[in-house]
Amino acid sequence: MASPFVTQHKLVVEGGWLKSPWVPDVHTVDGCDWLQLAPTGPSARKLYAALGTDFQSLLAYLVNERDRRVDAVIAQARFSDDPMADGDPTASVTVRPRGRGAAFVAAKVPVFIEIVMDSFVCPAGERVSEFRLKLLTTPKRKVNISVPCDGPTLDWLLKATQIKWEYNDCRYSNYVQRVPLEDTDDLPELARPIKYIKLSNGKLKLYVHYRLADGTWKKKEQSVVSIEHAQDSVRKHLVEECEQKMISFYNQHHVPDPEGVDVVANEPVADGEGDESVPVGNGDDANVES
Repeated sequence: MASPFVTQHKLVVEGGWLKSPWVPDVHTVDGCDWLQLAPTGPSARKLYAALGTDFQSLLAYLVNERDRRVDAVIAQARFSDDPMADGDPTASVTVRPRGRGAAFVAAKVPVFIEIVMDSFVCPAGERVSEFRLKLLTTPKRKVNISVPCDGPTLDWLLKATQIKWEYNDCRYSNYVQRVPLEDTDDLPELARPIKYIKLSNGKLKLYVHYRLADGTWKKKEQSVVSIEHAQDSVRKHLVEECEQKMISFYNQHHVPDPEGVDVVANEPVADGEGDESVPVGNGDDANVES
């Protein structure tokens, strides 16, 4: 029996620094063919060849801009739904990873956004006018950028990659990083297996790893509230109060290894501010709880 016919739409890209035609993997959304700007892989190597240079700084800049603008749309939607809201809904807003997908859908974020890229001057002295660049929106942060695979966009990318784009880290400035606990003499000693995390903004958290019945290890974090300027006696009380909550959680949820090997194979090392899931890698980390 004959198989049904299947047709597949393909684009062929020529020009730039390409020595031969390139058939990129594109996906069609709303009648537009979109090209993903991946930093690695076969597609990335072809893109490097077409542009003739590295595009990492531009890629990071665009990721930051897309994520920031999606956050602004979500914040505006929340503001519109709140009759008691006051002030600017998009001022320095960052939507946390937990629940961002549902917020993305509820806010009816458009399929793509259009940003105006400022004019610039190439190293050879050529002045490039401002350009309206379309970017596909995504519910998760830090995923690869997709741009229209058309002549004007590729021509602009060819010139834009010749300069370095200044950007804020795509995790945003109000995300903080874990710093080493060089000295814990001024902090109460914790009961095992509770441990300290100190963040780069000076805040303190406690964390514990616990094992599920299926053998999966997860991580629970808890902020020690209002500890930054507290007196020693108050600080000790706050830490002990948080510690008791963590111990209670651990005793309730931890399932000991039947073979008696209660160790964490790969301890997560990335930490965020507050009691939210911590973003790690390409998307949100499902193994961190608060």
